[in-house]
Amino acid sequence: MKGNLDQAIRAVDRLADIDELEALRPAGHIFQQEMSDRAPVGDGDLAASMRAEENEPHPGMIQVGPDDTTAWRAHFPEFGTAFQAAQPWFRPAIDHGTAPAVEAVRRNIVDQISRNFRL
Repeated sequence: MKGNLDQAIRAVDRLADIDELEALRPAGHIFQQEMSDRAPVGDGDLAASMRAEENEPHPGMIQVGPDDTTAWRAHFPEFGTAFQAAQPWFRPAIDHGTAPAVEAVRRNIVDQISRNFRL
Protein backbone atom coordinates (compact mmCIF):
# COMPACT_ATOMS: atom_id res chain seq x y z
CA MET A 1 0.00 0.00 0.00
CA LYS A 2 2.77 2.44 0.95
CA GLY A 3 4.52 1.74 -2.37
CA ASN A 4 1.41 2.73 -4.34
CA LEU A 5 1.13 5.98 -2.39
CA ASP A 6 4.79 6.76 -3.01
CA GLN A 7 4.31 6.09 -6.73
CA ALA A 8 1.27 8.39 -6.80
CA ILE A 9 3.20 11.15 -5.04
CA ARG A 10 6.09 10.82 -7.50
CA ALA A 11 3.62 10.92 -10.39
CA VAL A 12 2.11 14.15 -9.12
CA ASP A 13 5.60 15.62 -8.70
CA ARG A 14 6.37 14.78 -12.33
CA LEU A 15 3.21 16.60 -13.43
CA ALA A 16 4.65 19.70 -11.80
CA ASP A 17 7.64 19.41 -14.15
CA ILE A 18 5.64 20.64 -17.13
CA ASP A 19 7.39 23.59 -18.75
CA GLU A 20 4.63 26.13 -19.39
CA LEU A 21 6.74 28.22 -21.77
CA GLU A 22 7.58 25.15 -23.82
CA ALA A 23 3.85 24.40 -24.00
CA LEU A 24 2.91 27.96 -24.98
CA ARG A 25 5.61 28.66 -27.58
CA PRO A 26 3.92 26.75 -30.43
CA ALA A 27 0.68 28.67 -29.80
CA GLY A 28 2.60 31.95 -29.84
CA HIS A 29 4.12 31.07 -33.20
CA ILE A 30 0.71 30.16 -34.61
CA PHE A 31 -0.69 33.55 -33.58
CA GLN A 32 2.44 35.30 -34.86
CA GLN A 33 1.99 33.69 -38.28
CA GLU A 34 -1.75 34.46 -38.36
CA MET A 35 -1.07 38.11 -37.53
CA SER A 36 1.70 38.38 -40.12
CA ASP A 37 -0.53 36.80 -42.77
CA ARG A 38 -3.45 39.14 -42.00
CA ALA A 39 -1.65 42.45 -41.45
CA PRO A 40 -2.62 44.93 -44.19
CA VAL A 41 -0.52 44.40 -47.31
CA GLY A 42 0.19 48.11 -47.80
CA ASP A 43 1.90 48.05 -44.43
CA GLY A 44 4.58 45.41 -44.98
CA ASP A 45 6.66 46.48 -42.02
CA LEU A 46 3.71 45.74 -39.72
CA ALA A 47 3.53 42.15 -40.97
CA ALA A 48 7.29 41.74 -40.66
CA SER A 49 7.33 43.15 -37.13
CA MET A 50 5.23 40.38 -35.52
CA ARG A 51 6.97 38.62 -32.64
CA ALA A 52 6.21 35.77 -30.27
CA GLU A 53 8.50 35.90 -27.26
CA GLU A 54 8.57 35.55 -23.52
CA ASN A 55 7.05 38.55 -21.80
CA GLU A 56 9.89 39.96 -19.67
CA PRO A 57 7.79 41.66 -16.98
CA HIS A 58 5.55 38.60 -16.72
CA PRO A 59 7.65 35.41 -16.72
CA GLY A 60 5.76 32.37 -17.90
CA MET A 61 3.79 34.28 -20.52
CA ILE A 62 4.30 34.55 -24.27
CA GLN A 63 3.68 37.98 -25.78
CA VAL A 64 2.56 38.03 -29.40
CA GLY A 65 2.19 41.08 -31.61
CA PRO A 66 4.11 43.81 -33.36
CA ASP A 67 7.50 44.89 -32.05
CA ASP A 68 8.09 48.24 -30.39
CA THR A 69 8.79 50.04 -33.67
CA THR A 70 5.28 49.44 -35.06
CA ALA A 71 3.14 48.68 -32.01
CA TRP A 72 2.24 52.33 -31.50
CA ARG A 73 0.35 52.41 -34.80
CA ALA A 74 -0.88 48.83 -35.21
CA HIS A 75 -4.38 49.77 -34.06
CA PHE A 76 -4.90 52.30 -36.89
CA PRO A 77 -5.57 49.74 -39.65
CA GLU A 78 -7.46 47.49 -37.21
CA PHE A 79 -10.05 50.10 -36.25
CA GLY A 80 -9.60 52.71 -38.97
CA THR A 81 -9.16 56.46 -38.64
CA ALA A 82 -11.03 59.52 -39.82
CA PHE A 83 -9.07 59.17 -43.07
CA GLN A 84 -8.83 55.40 -43.50
CA ALA A 85 -11.44 52.64 -43.36
CA ALA A 86 -10.86 49.82 -40.90
CA GLN A 87 -8.93 46.81 -42.16
CA PRO A 88 -9.30 44.34 -39.30
CA TRP A 89 -6.36 41.96 -39.04
CA PHE A 90 -5.77 41.36 -35.33
CA ARG A 91 -9.18 40.04 -34.34
CA PRO A 92 -9.44 37.74 -37.39
CA ALA A 93 -5.95 36.41 -36.57
CA ILE A 94 -7.09 35.56 -33.04
CA ASP A 95 -10.33 34.04 -34.31
CA HIS A 96 -8.59 31.83 -36.88
CA GLY A 97 -5.60 30.94 -34.72
CA THR A 98 -7.34 29.98 -31.48
CA ALA A 99 -8.33 26.39 -32.31
CA PRO A 100 -4.93 25.44 -33.79
CA ALA A 101 -3.12 27.19 -30.92
CA VAL A 102 -5.13 25.37 -28.27
CA GLU A 103 -4.46 22.08 -30.04
CA ALA A 104 -0.72 22.86 -30.20
CA VAL A 105 -0.65 23.56 -26.45
CA ARG A 106 -2.61 20.37 -25.75
CA ARG A 107 -0.23 18.28 -27.89
CA ASN A 108 2.81 19.80 -26.22
CA ILE A 109 1.48 19.16 -22.72
CA VAL A 110 0.61 15.57 -23.63
CA ASP A 111 4.14 15.12 -25.04
CA GLN A 112 5.69 16.54 -21.89
CA ILE A 113 3.57 14.29 -19.68
CA SER A 114 4.52 11.29 -21.81
CA ARG A 115 8.22 12.14 -21.48
CA ASN A 116 7.90 12.67 -17.71
CA PHE A 117 6.14 9.34 -17.19
CA ARG A 118 8.40 7.09 -19.24
CA LEU A 119 9.59 4.30 -17.01
